[in-house]
Amino acid sequence: MVLKTSTYTPQELYKIFLSDTFDIEGDSSQIVFFEIKRRIDSGIKISYTESLYFYFCLKHSIEGKYGNVEDYTVCHEHIFTDLYRIYAPNNLNCQLNAVNFKKEQIPLSQRRIHEQSLTEYLIEWENILAGNITDEKIQCIKKETLKDIEKLEKKVTGYGSNWIKAEKRKIYLRSRFIFNVLMEILEWNGVTINVNTSSLTILFKTKTLVHILFRHYGQIAKPSLIVNEDYFTEPVHYSRLDEILKTVLGDIYECGLIKPSANDNINIEYKGTIYLILIRKSIIITFYPVSKKDKLKKLKTDFNLCTITDDLKIFMEK
Repeated sequence: MVLKTSTYTPQELYKIFLSDTFDIEGDSSQIVFFEIKRRIDSGIKISYTESLYFYFCLKHSIEGKYGNVEDYTVCHEHIFTDLYRIYAPNNLNCQLNAVNFKKEQIPLSQRRIHEQSLTEYLIEWENILAGNITDEKIQCIKKETLKDIEKLEKKVTGYGSNWIKAEKRKIYLRSRFIFNVLMEILEWNGVTINVNTSSLTILFKTKTLVHILFRHYGQIAKPSLIVNEDYFTEPVHYSRLDEILKTVLGDIYECGLIKPSANDNINIEYKGTIYLILIRKSIIITFYPVSKKDKLKKLKTDFNLCTITDDLKIFMEK
């Protein structure tokens, strides 16, 4: 890796992250670190992934050698993400015993500090979502967050105020965590994907990605009163949603079993799991695993399952 004056791509940075020889004090790692640090100190905007790399290097270097993560605003979201991963889903008040990423017990005094930090992140995020939002990503996040709050409020009759407050805390902190996941995905993959055919271009937009992350991932992190069905597990990781959709739709249209359509409901079996792809006006509206028994029964009764590839099959109406 050589010195660059332009932005480092996520692919370049993850290549260093995942290297068997990664060493925070190594030459290539330090070249990148100090170039990113120079930009930060000069007030030059850096990418989300660059800030993550910088955070990782600071956190894993000799304590205080290059500074502390708390001293840099670019580390703000990454501190939150680590705290969320430690305490979510059911310990976001930090009252229960917890371990850090080294599997060490976190002392009560530190948990109290973490509780206050998460509360500050919560209040800050509530204020951001309540403000005048021009960023499309945050607009989409806000819409889905308020849907969850509305669902919760319709079902809380008979529950105590402290319990309701804790559940709303869970919703808002999950919302902020999803925003950070979204930032990482979009920097890696871009904002949209195009599935081009001879007659049509199918789009997968940020709005749909946000919807899928909220509705169909992280079941365990949602308040139990608003958990629905149809949640993803492997092999469709959220970081590969666009890649998988592009491959799946490309294979479907190429095989000729169905013609590309601006409006379509496509039921598939991918690596042994049944999914629905919903397309409206040439935009993918949603994509999720089908788990409801009545829907599965109807598919198996009224449709034939036709093989496209070793991993992919499509349901065709009889």
